[in-house]
Amino acid sequence: MADPAEGKIVAIFNTNPEVLDLVREALQDAGHATVVAHVDDLKRGRIDMVEFVEQHHPDVIVYDVAELLCKPYDLEQIVQSVNRALATQIAPAKTA
Repeated sequence: MADPAEGKIVAIFNTNPEVLDLVREALQDAGHATVVAHVDDLKRGRIDMVEFVEQHHPDVIVYDVAELLCKPYDLEQIVQSVNRALATQIAPAKTA
């Protein structure tokens, strides 16, 4: 069976740069390609969410994980949740 993460992109948005790095590293260690942005950059208009999504085409978005959820077992749960989301995605309809 093909790896559901293969060729998939996970976008991570967070308010805390340390949490952003922890989640990014955990997902990359699990074989996921990642793109990241700080929530503050979204709020202040330095990053446009629509442009970011159109540029990177993420398959899954992880948004604002609490700092309390960055213990190793919590990071593993985040990775498992992303894997489940990727495994259950429905292919987009083809347009004519």
